[in-house]
Formats: sequence, structure tokens, C-alpha cells
Amino acid sequence: MLHNSNAERRSAGNPPLTVLLTNVWLDGPGGTECVVREVAQGLLARGHRPIVYSPRLGDFARTIRESGITVVDDLEAVTEVPDIIHGHHFIPTAEAIIRFPGTAALYVCHSWRFWVEQPPVFPQIRLHAGVNETIVSQLVSQNGLPAERVALIPNAVDLRRFGPRQRPWPDMAPRLLAFHGGGLHQPFIREAASNLGLPLTSLGRGGDRMTDTPEVELLAHDIVFATGRSALEAMACGCAVILCGEAGMAGLVTPRNFDWFRRCNFAGPAFTRPVSTDDLIKEIQACDPAEVAQVSARVREVASLDAQLDRFEEIYGDILQESADSPVSATAHQGALRKFLKAALPRLPYDKRWFWQEEQEWMAGEIEKWKAHYVASVAEMSETKALLELRRAETSETKALLELRLAELNENHGRVADLERQLTAAEEIRPLLELRAAELDQSRGRIADLERQLAAVGKTESLLSSAQLKNIELSDELLALRNSRSWRLTRPLRQLRKILSPT
Repeated sequence: MLHNSNAERRSAGNPPLTVLLTNVWLDGPGGTECVVREVAQGLLARGHRPIVYSPRLGDFARTIRESGITVVDDLEAVTEVPDIIHGHHFIPTAEAIIRFPGTAALYVCHSWRFWVEQPPVFPQIRLHAGVNETIVSQLVSQNGLPAERVALIPNAVDLRRFGPRQRPWPDMAPRLLAFHGGGLHQPFIREAASNLGLPLTSLGRGGDRMTDTPEVELLAHDIVFATGRSALEAMACGCAVILCGEAGMAGLVTPRNFDWFRRCNFAGPAFTRPVSTDDLIKEIQACDPAEVAQVSARVREVASLDAQLDRFEEIYGDILQESADSPVSATAHQGALRKFLKAALPRLPYDKRWFWQEEQEWMAGEIEKWKAHYVASVAEMSETKALLELRRAETSETKALLELRLAELNENHGRVADLERQLTAAEEIRPLLELRAAELDQSRGRIADLERQLAAVGKTESLLSSAQLKNIELSDELLALRNSRSWRLTRPLRQLRKILSPT
């Protein structure tokens, strides 16, 4: 089918191509949005003229425009016929083919789970591509496309933007990075990081923050939790990658499982087990710097954006040649258009082929519920605000009381400290006091003895006083006797007795 390469076309002097790329929206940095930007910028750098169409534009579309690429949200604004339609997503790709029915197309499918990714079937699409083997199989077995019209084109990474790490692998505490921070798997990642005591950064919707420079973030981290393109970019920067997301986990990418994960586009069928904290811890601990370096070298060898652009240019040349050799008839185009309209437009209420109608009605009901919830939340918020003000006033009073109690506590603490010092000093003099107490007891005994002796002395003094008084009385009586006449008359007699009794 495909036989002539773009290199041969260039060697034959073929001019650059005008390539119309489509995407369902360009309002944020999603997966296919980044693919469209990188492919468009790569084609522009190679001298081609890319034009990007999306019915919904936003800030991300501005970043594409700023690189010098035309971006439109209305195909009527594209007045020149493109050489190639490089389509993503069902409706915008079909719009581009209907707008330019004479242009050959390539359609690239990035998923089979969402209605926007279902393949449009037009004869202008000379090749359908899937980014992993499961999608390729779905395109053939579920959508009935000929196997020879389906190819595997895995995602690629801009190696100039996502350069290799220059710093060595850390000896301790590798830094962790989780993409898509709002996923249901994130609590497990946070718990694993916390249990291991490792720093974790979470990026993306629902994460710690958004970023426009993932290439800078990746070089500042060591182990990354991601899927798909994010995983590929992390590996290109030399990070260890643990594949996990809301669909489950596949584990650490190693040289042994790299080829299988690559065929799965690091997503989809590779996720065979649920996310758990214990498994994440095991995968983190299994990181081997040597194997991480091997995986990074492998990515930079087989998954470069330049190689993918070479493949696209080759496919462009082949389908251009085939389109020139067998142009699409008006009958074939009208038949494909009827099938597209039958599949895409509503025919009856709740027609299963137009499931968006029921979905839209459900979403409208959900919006009304959320509106009512919002009104109730505003009223509740007002009540909560008033209660908060009351609690704030109470808190201020409590704070003042606590500060007073704290001052008292500090004062009491000082007193306790003084008492403790006094108690310590008392303990130090206690032996001396006990000695003094013993001496005091002895002194008390002595005093008691002295008091008894003193009492005895008192009695003796009393007897002595009585004796002295008696003596005085006797002395007075003796004196009176000696002075008496009888004493004088008997004096000779007493002298004679002395003589007679000399003793």
C-alpha cells in the first residue's frame, strides 16, 4: 500500500507541506494537546506549514500561536487547501475532512475509553494509528478497520526540551514527584512518602500546583509517579518512573519490562494491579540508579520526537502518493459522510448512537443540583461566618484569660523555684539541725538535772535560813542570859566548874 518515502519526495524537489492538525480542545496542557503542540512545532522547524484547528481554544492555544503557528477555531477561516490532515479526535477530524474532502488524512488514536477518540471512517483517512498495541487491536477488532491500514506509533519526547540529568543519584532521601495530583491514587503516594520520610511534590490538577515547565521540575526530582507521556518525559530526564494512576499501577520501569511497557505506551494494559501503599514502598526501595540510567538511555534512543517526525513525514509522503494514485470518488466520500452523520447526529430521543443527549440532560440536572447546593452553601457560609466571628471573640477572651493564667503560672513557677531552692538548702543543713536537735535534747536533760539540784539547793537554803534565824534567836537569848543578874551571880560557879573540868 504505502511505498514512497518523504525523503524520496524531498530529493525529487517536493515543496514543504501544509499540515492541518486537529484536536477536540486546546484550553489546557492535556495529553493530546501537548502532542499537537510538539508535532506542530517540530513540523514548523522542518520547514513545513502547520495549521492547528480546535473548536475550543484557551491559554494553551495561545502558547502554540506564540511559537508562530496558526491556530483557528473555525475551519472557514482556513482558505487554502492543506496537503495533509493529521487528525486527533472523532468530530474535529471529520469536520476537517468534510471541509477539505480532497485532502488525504492520517488519524491518530490515543485512547479507546472516550467517545471523542473513536475513529472516524472516511476513505480520505489512508492510515489509522494507535499509540499502544491495545488501541491498534481495538481499531482492527472492534472498529473493523483493515489491519494493513492500522499502525502502531507510540508517543515520543522532545529530547532537546527534556534533557538528561547532570547531577548524580542521591545517596539518601531521593526526591519524589507525582503528576496528576488530584487522582484517587495520590493518597497512597503521599502515605508511602510519609512512611519513608521522603519529600514529595505533587503537580497537576488537584496537586500542590500547576506547572508550564515540567522539564525543569523533572530535573529537580529523582523518582516520578506518572503514566503515558509524563512517564516517558520523566525517563528521558533520567528519573526513575513508577507507573501508577487512577487505573491502577504497573510498577517500576526497568530494562527488563521496558519494551512491554513501551508497547503499552506506559498506560492501559500495563496497569494490572490496584495501587497500594505497601506496593509503592517496595517499588521505591527497588530503584537501582544503574538500571534507571539504562532505561533513560533506552528512551533517548527509541522515543525521540525527531524519530517520530521522520515517521510522520514518511507516512505523509506515502499517503500523498497513494491519494494521487487512487483519489477518493465523490460517491465514496458521500457514503462515508452519510455514515458519519448517522453515527454522530441524534435521530430519536435517547438514541444510543447519540448518547451525548442523555448525558447532556443528566449534566444539566447535575448543574441544577450544584446550583441549589451553591445557594445552600452560601447561606451556610453566612451562618458559619457569623459563628466564626462569635468564636473569634470567644477565642480572644479565652486568649486573654490564658495569657493571665500563663502569667500567674509563670509567677507560681518562680515561687516554686524559690521553694525548691529553699528546700534544697534545708536538705543541706538537715544533718546539722539533727545534730543540734540531739545536743538540745542532751541540754534539756542537763537542765532538768540542774533544775532538780536547784530545787534541792532551794530547800537547803530554806533550812539554812531557818537555822540562821534560830541561831539569832539563841544568840539573843544567850546575850540576854549573860546580861541577866542570875548569869552574873553564877559566874564564880562556872569558873570553878571550868577549873574542875578542864575539858
